[in-house]
Amino acid sequence: MHLSPPMPFNATSPGVKRTLDWIFLISALNFSFWSELEGQPTRYAVTWRAGWDASLPEQKWEGYWSLVASLNRGPSIHSLNRLCCKLHERDAALEWGIPIIDPAFYASEELCPDSLLEEIFRPADGRAEEIPLLKERIRVMRECGRVFVDVSTLFYVPSVSQRAQGTF
Repeated sequence: MHLSPPMPFNATSPGVKRTLDWIFLISALNFSFWSELEGQPTRYAVTWRAGWDASLPEQKWEGYWSLVASLNRGPSIHSLNRLCCKLHERDAALEWGIPIIDPAFYASEELCPDSLLEEIFRPADGRAEEIPLLKERIRVMRECGRVFVDVSTLFYVPSVSQRAQGTF
């Protein structure tokens, strides 16, 4: 279920940046999955496949794995119809093409409204509990995204061709 860089490894591959962005976001959101419903069938869980292979069966994921499954699967089909008019295509956002792992995307409340994040972290059917600390996770996403974008802008180094052409 973890996103891995393409093999053979090539540091300049867009897949490497995508993997690093995924690891950064998962790491930032990997906190407090405690639940008073531990062991109960209504505890927060997410339905997604057992991995990236589309032929794998779906299952329910709890705890840390619910976070991974949420970010990998994206919104439900019926919600996607509502959301797609607001989205533009960029680098990868996993199963439905939403750039949820792009810091510039999730930092922006306009591009990535809270309602989209609530949909991405939606519980499996029949589960009464939402992901623990949803509002705090959204706040962390926004803050981490803004900091990441600000720092990236500070340390942006144009390519040799951009410097030669003055196109940066």
